[in-house]
Amino acid sequence: MLCPFCEKGQTAPGFVTVHLPIMTSDLVVRHVPAEICDFCGEYYLSEEITEDILKAKSEAENRKVTIEVVEFEPAA
Repeated sequence: MLCPFCEKGQTAPGFVTVHLPIMTSDLVVRHVPAEICDFCGEYYLSEEITEDILKAKSEAENRKVTIEVVEFEPAA
């Protein structure tokens, strides 16, 4: 699909690393499936993937992590 951000590149499936700041801590989720623009590099997550990432963020907040790096795991 045409990238809605730059409107110049095409998106293709790939994997990204998502960094989520949590108040005074950080969560880094690696190997997240995404659509990535071949021109500007902007990435887009599906609604389901976004929900999984936000769930991981909430769980990290509950554990009061300082910094955590995890591999992406889709919800079952």
